[in-house]
This record gives sequence, C-alpha cells and structure tokens, in this order.
Amino acid sequence: IGVFQYDLNVKFVKNVLLPKLEQYRQSIVSSVGEDWHNLFQVSIALTDGSPARMAALSASLRKYRPTYLHMWQLKTFWHRRCLLRSDLKVESFETVETRPSIAVEALDSFTKLLVSEMKLFKQSFEETVSGPNVLKSVWLRKSNKPVLSVLMVKRPDEEQPRLYRGMNVEVSLPTGSLCAERNVIGTALAADPGLRREDFRMIGIFSMTLERPGTPVSDQERKKTSKQRSLSQDSLPVGEFVALNPISPCGACNEWLKKIAEVNPSFKVVTFPNTSCSEVFVKEV
Repeated sequence: IGVFQYDLNVKFVKNVLLPKLEQYRQSIVSSVGEDWHNLFQVSIALTDGSPARMAALSASLRKYRPTYLHMWQLKTFWHRRCLLRSDLKVESFETVETRPSIAVEALDSFTKLLVSEMKLFKQSFEETVSGPNVLKSVWLRKSNKPVLSVLMVKRPDEEQPRLYRGMNVEVSLPTGSLCAERNVIGTALAADPGLRREDFRMIGIFSMTLERPGTPVSDQERKKTSKQRSLSQDSLPVGEFVALNPISPCGACNEWLKKIAEVNPSFKVVTFPNTSCSEVFVKEV
C-alpha cells in the first residue's frame, strides 16, 4: 500500500535507497579514485511504477544524473513475455532533466551560507560600480560582463567552512582572461596550499553588470545581451539591469571543476535564475 503514498516513498528513498547508493559510490571512489564515474551509473526504469514512487525516485536521484529507460510498449511484454529492443527507449539525463530552481529557505545550512556570502559580495560590487572605478577601462574592458564567484572549503578538522571570493579578469581575450571560478580556486589555494580536492564543498557563480543598479536598459542592449546568452535571459523589467544569469562554467572552468569531482563527487555548483538571489539551481559537476 505504501508504494502509492508519496510521503512514504520519499521516506524510503531518503532513509534506505540514498544511503546505500552514496555508500556504494564512495566505496568506488575509495577503490579506483578519479575513475569512479566510469564504474557508477544510475538508471530509472519508467515502466508501470506508481506515480508516487516514480516522482520520489526522479526527484531524489537527480543529483546522480541518471539515465531513463522508457519501456513504451508494455503490452508486448505483458502478453508475449518478451522485450523487443524497439520497445525500449533510453533517454539521457540531459534530455529528460528539467531541474527547477530552489527557494533559499529550502536549502541546507551550508548552501544558505554560500548564498548569503554571494549576496554580500553582490552588494559590495554594486557599491564599487556606483563610484569611481577602472573595471570597465582596465580589468573588464573586453566583455564588460563581470562574474562573481564564491567558493566554500572545509577541512575535516574544521567546524565551520571557509568562504573565498573571486571574479573574472579580462585584460585581453582569450589568453589574457581569467574566469571567476578559476580565480577563486587559485585564491583558496594561495591562502591554504595544503587544501585537498576533498576539502572543496561547493562553488557559486553569479553574473553582474557594470551599469549602476536601476539604470534603464534599451531594447537594443537587451537584444545584444540575449544573443550572448547560452541560457534563458533574466525576466527583468525595464529599469532593472541585465545580467547573464543563470551562468554556467565555461569549458576551461569545467575541466578544473571536474578535476575536483574526480575524487569529490559531492562537490556542487550553485547558480542563480536571476539577480534577486532568492532562488538557486544546485547541481553536481
């Protein structure tokens, strides 16, 4: 009977399934190190499970980036007791995934701490932009698109995590540029060269603007910004500034983050749907 009740399914996944999956994943990491991802894969079969069970599985296993097996001709299996290859469709996580944003109030304490630090960083940056500065003429003179990053690290012997700030620097493109993600990782290592990859907990990425808050944005600028985006544009009214949120790590930064995730698969990337910082997207590398 419990298979039809959503709350019981969530309890089962949280208390039974997830701990076993995480224990198994960590055992593979301990055994083979950075090759763990070649030996660990989660699949969800979209067959005739109850809606409550399928919803709980899909929501809870999202962080493992599962593949989905869609058996769309169940009658063949039921009546003929055979499974044809043409009856089974395999969908990748990227194809099926439609991850919703999460309200800050619903986040765990560490992620809330990172978001709070990002808000402070954003406020400090806005104050800088409002006064005299050389960001546009020197440090961001190529793209004029500032990106802020906050990195959280925590050693096993530390009670509280440490937070580091970084931003992109673009004296010239592409060789004279440094993204915010790589900048903040370098800052953390410069402060503590003994950090292990396992000590990195999560990284937040947030797009800003060099315009003063409240500066009206022309239709031409909105179209120009929209063309530069790889993801959907902020839904901001005229009078708000245009940023590029949510913004994902570039190819070079992804290589750095994947290097961390090789031995630390729980490392998370936090991005923001818009400039309000009231909701976030959280995913693993």
